[in-house]
Amino acid sequence: MPAKNKKLAKFIRRAKKPAVAALLVAAIAIGAMVLTNKNSSPATTTLNSGPSNDISPANRAGNPKGTAVSPNSTPKPAGLQQIVPVITSASQEGQSVVVRAYVAEVFENGGACTATFTKSGQASVSGSSVGFQNASYTTCPPIKVSRGKFLTAGNWTLALSYKSSSAEGSTTQQITLQ
Repeated sequence: MPAKNKKLAKFIRRAKKPAVAALLVAAIAIGAMVLTNKNSSPATTTLNSGPSNDISPANRAGNPKGTAVSPNSTPKPAGLQQIVPVITSASQEGQSVVVRAYVAEVFENGGACTATFTKSGQASVSGSSVGFQNASYTTCPPIKVSRGKFLTAGNWTLALSYKSSSAEGSTTQQITLQ
């Protein structure tokens, strides 16, 4: 075999490895793109090119004269997202009762975190803090209430609520005070 052919054969063997590696990387990238697009829903856009001719009873409900109303013309204000705050701890720490919590379903600043303690025959006791964005959820800074505001020891019901311009919700838990 001439030297020229040996060099060519050696070159082809060496070139195969990077080419195979590049093809493998490309196949993985294409597969990932296909899976990503498969799991996401396509964006849709609705265009309202003119007035609707729908004068059905459902469309006339807020329109007593029965004139056509386009369902896309006036968007309804969105309701508040219903959430459930998570109490990570609620305990007596010295002369304070401290509640720590977060809201997993929202990521925002400015929501009100309110802890309300109730016990039959006793005045309710409350404290609050302002939520803030933390990683991928909303944290309620520790809510500290003076133990002196609780007139009796024993079992109290803690209701923790969260309310903002976009979300609201609450949860309850029992806590024992000394």
